[in-house]
Amino acid sequence: AGLSTRPSRKRTHLMLAPLQLPPSSVTMSPAGAPPPATAPWPSSAVDPMVESLQSMFPAIDAEVLSILLENFDGDIERCVSALLDSSADDGADHARATQLEIDAEMAMRAQEEVDAELAGELARQMVQEAERRKQQEPASRAAAAVSGSAKTAASLLARVRSAGRRNRSDHSIRLLGTSSDEAAASDTAPEALWESQTPLYAPPFVPSPPDEVAVAPPPPPTMAPTSQGGQEGTQRYTARVDRARAANQAKQVRAGEISPPTALLVPLPPVAAPSEEAIGPAVGILI
Repeated sequence: AGLSTRPSRKRTHLMLAPLQLPPSSVTMSPAGAPPPATAPWPSSAVDPMVESLQSMFPAIDAEVLSILLENFDGDIERCVSALLDSSADDGADHARATQLEIDAEMAMRAQEEVDAELAGELARQMVQEAERRKQQEPASRAAAAVSGSAKTAASLLARVRSAGRRNRSDHSIRLLGTSSDEAAASDTAPEALWESQTPLYAPPFVPSPPDEVAVAPPPPPTMAPTSQGGQEGTQRYTARVDRARAANQAKQVRAGEISPPTALLVPLPPVAAPSEEAIGPAVGILI
């Protein structure tokens, strides 16, 4: 009956109390403070030669320096000489590489400048060529026109010369005809027409008194061919030929309408028989 289910106060305090550590084991550092330096591990005694080398070459680790010193049997001079040579070689290599980079960069810049100059010069030449072509285009057109007109004039002159040669060959032909046959026909046409109109009967010869002189009839008119060999223009020559042909045709038409001469159509007086006194040799007549 004396038992109780309620826990005691002491037990509750132990369960809710936070964990507490002794102040000697945990140290709190302020915010932003660097971490505390760790204590060096305990090591054996450091060789003074390694310390001297590390003072001269602080960039090299002490272990590397100790290995180099052991490699040269503890000779610090040889170790320092080797380190200096290696550093000199490294510096020379670095300087050489740097110089090569500088040279390459300078060469690239120079090449870019040369390329830019060449591009500018090429563009300038192209612009000048375009301007020169624009300026020479009218001259080339004029030259082409002149050459074309010269060719046309030459062909026209050749045609005129050939026509002149043909005209000179035709100048020897009579103006009344275009060919030799027509010229001959035109020349002989009036004579043939006159011969066709002459009477077929011829009266006997009657002696006339001595004091009378027989007058012969005038000869029939003949057409004297007229030829002019002057060298004239083609049009003037053609017009003259046409006029000559028209005149020839008109003359032929008029000649067909002309009647025979009236002197031939007059009746002759009757012939009287001679008297006895007149018998004998006539005066003026050969026996």
